[in-house]
Amino acid sequence: MSEAENLIDSLSEEDMSLYTVNPDSEGYIVIDENRIITVPDNLKKIAVQNDHNIETVTFSCPRYWDEHDMSTMNVEIVYERPDGIRKRYRAQNINADQDNPDIMHFDWIISNNVTLVPGNITFLVCINKKDSNDNDEYSWSSEINKDLYVIEGMKCDDFENDSI
Repeated sequence: MSEAENLIDSLSEEDMSLYTVNPDSEGYIVIDENRIITVPDNLKKIAVQNDHNIETVTFSCPRYWDEHDMSTMNVEIVYERPDGIRKRYRAQNINADQDNPDIMHFDWIISNNVTLVPGNITFLVCINKKDSNDNDEYSWSSEINKDLYVIEGMKCDDFENDSI
């Protein structure tokens, strides 16, 4: 068994919950039936500048729109950083809610592309299905949200040994 496997095996269930995404305790970013995005207060400060792949946020969203199952489509988060750069992120772990099959969930792993510049992050969710020519067959978008922000951090690539 590897050292990593030994470490994981040594953790209790309580320890494991500290290191995994737990939307039940962290909350969801919710998109309602009017396409309005609500971000819980504890998720508004999404990251510190230069954080990379350490924060995952989970969305809750209607699964069906006019009888189209959006959980079978491409789910993307389109975001704009404070410096005006826009990017798209393909959502991960798209699945139906266990208690309510009319709701779906998906994850956004916050990378250093999002956290490069401190300030407010503007975003929306776009869900689409492409035809064989890569044209939109179906396309759905939420409203824009401006509640997320990245706080200022510091990055240094130089390392100085404290040797005398």
